[in-house]
Amino acid sequence: MENKAPQAGDLSILRWAGDAQVSPDGGQVAWVETALDLELDRPVANIMVAPCAGGVPRHFTEGPGDSAPRWSPDGRYLAYVSVIDDSPVLHLAPLAGGAPLRVNTPGPVSFVSWSASGDSLVLVVTVIADKPATDDPRVKNAPKLVRGMANRLDGRGYLAGRDQLFIYTVEDRSLRQLTSGDYDHRQPCWSPDGTRIACFSDRTRHRNDDWMFSDLWLIPTAGGRSRKVASRVSEATGPLFSPDGKRIAFVGQSDLRGR
Repeated sequence: MENKAPQAGDLSILRWAGDAQVSPDGGQVAWVETALDLELDRPVANIMVAPCAGGVPRHFTEGPGDSAPRWSPDGRYLAYVSVIDDSPVLHLAPLAGGAPLRVNTPGPVSFVSWSASGDSLVLVVTVIADKPATDDPRVKNAPKLVRGMANRLDGRGYLAGRDQLFIYTVEDRSLRQLTSGDYDHRQPCWSPDGTRIACFSDRTRHRNDDWMFSDLWLIPTAGGRSRKVASRVSEATGPLFSPDGKRIAFVGQSDLRGR
């Protein structure tokens, strides 16, 4: 075989696999395949599925902006997020066949997690306040007020709104907002009995400037008072309930500054 130097067009051949998820019965694995589209001049991603015992992978979605595949615990659906009109939208694909169900939300979806029973999902949705309906150019062209150190991100633009938790019930296709307030919520996880959700949120007055730290909160899924169970954690990630629901494990560092 003749060796030759790589060419710019060879970039389109490369594929990256990530976020692998094994089905509840252990028979299949889903993952995100990312490639570079030279015509669009950007990465594209779709969901792939293959038997765990080996076999030819197949395209479960066609992209170009699909991510976060999540099997339902009861094996009925594969949930995933697909970018439509520059906004991430949740879809539920029935594994028995049929068209994926699009879940309409009041903003882009950034995180999805199934309840243990498989009848509900918790979503992280960015909620932006409605702009006043007016033709006044002074209102329409008013400067953007950005609070805090971060003001925009690649692929998202100016940071606006807050990330709130929503619960979607599969049976009646209902969507219910669980959290509110002028602060963000991230990485929610369900308790084994489905009565509580743990998530990270910084609800202090420093939240706009000190965004490396957050607290761990416990929120009743039926509504009610939230309870803080861990304070001032940096690099917080991966909350997970113990099987008996009495403990929550997570990764992070405690704040030693004592603020």
